[in-house]
Amino acid sequence: LKKLIKQLQDYSFEKNKKYVGKRFSVLIEGKSNESNHLIQARLPFQSADIDGHVFINDLNTKTDFKTGEMLEVEITQALPHDLIARYESTPHLN
Repeated sequence: LKKLIKQLQDYSFEKNKKYVGKRFSVLIEGKSNESNHLIQARLPFQSADIDGHVFINDLNTKTDFKTGEMLEVEITQALPHDLIARYESTPHLN
């Protein structure tokens, strides 16, 4: 069982690494339960209670945010279950 769990974590980590350096709009869920210094958010394709979260640890100059608000972030780090991001104040042009 431990071997299977490790394989699943490795797979999830490899999948999450492909998001590093990319920008996304995320839905703000509020302050993180992990730390008051993190904002918890979710990507459009992350399911509640199943997938991990996006934790925003760098808000640049943004001091106000609201639960339910959409913010643009850049993913800066991948973890086996979650992603770490920073707020991007300039819109991303495709």
